[in-house]
Amino acid sequence: MNPIKHGDIVIESNTKKISVDGVGVPSAPLKGKFLQIYNMEGTDVVTKITFPAQASGFSFDFEMRGFNGTYPTYICRYSNGTEKKISFIRQTGTAKCVGLSGTEATGVDIVLPAKLYLFFYLDNIVAL
Repeated sequence: MNPIKHGDIVIESNTKKISVDGVGVPSAPLKGKFLQIYNMEGTDVVTKITFPAQASGFSFDFEMRGFNGTYPTYICRYSNGTEKKISFIRQTGTAKCVGLSGTEATGVDIVLPAKLYLFFYLDNIVAL
């Protein structure tokens, strides 16, 4: 899939079942659904989000629907080339990517496992 630019954020995904919308539909706890990813496929869906500028860290709000007990993961990417894989531990909340000792967060990959049959929503990306 070709990269999608939304303001200064760049989004790439291996699925066409992705929607980017700056307004979205209000839904607790999210004020709007900036990014919607659907995994109804038999393969892992990886969506790569590159932040507009490097910062010590970023946070984002998320929500999952269609949850079947298997949590997806996110991979924080840092300016020194390292990555950190983290499992989501609940269906809604706020996740963070924070750089360690002089590194900056450059982006995050959302990984929805195969056959998870999940709707994943992301909103409110904020530099820390």
